[in-house]
Amino acid sequence: MLVVSDSVTTYFSDWLREVDAPESACVRLILQRDGVEVAVDEVRPGDTCFESGDRTVLVLDSQVATLLENKSLDIRESDDGPQLALS
Repeated sequence: MLVVSDSVTTYFSDWLREVDAPESACVRLILQRDGVEVAVDEVRPGDTCFESGDRTVLVLDSQVATLLENKSLDIRESDDGPQLALS
């Protein structure tokens, strides 16, 4: 299973609040050829979910969850601001 740091779930929780997303909204990781994309979405059946407090803030479909198995997701600061770091 993907290991997601607390800083990632906190970041997405804060971001969803900042963009005024509905309580049912979460961030979905989508794998692209050139990296990982994020999109605001809803929880779907079969998703792997990550929470911050009592809110689901991050979801992966089963294919993405399988591809990211045994990986870690964190936030790294850069000159351009926070960046997702997959290792």
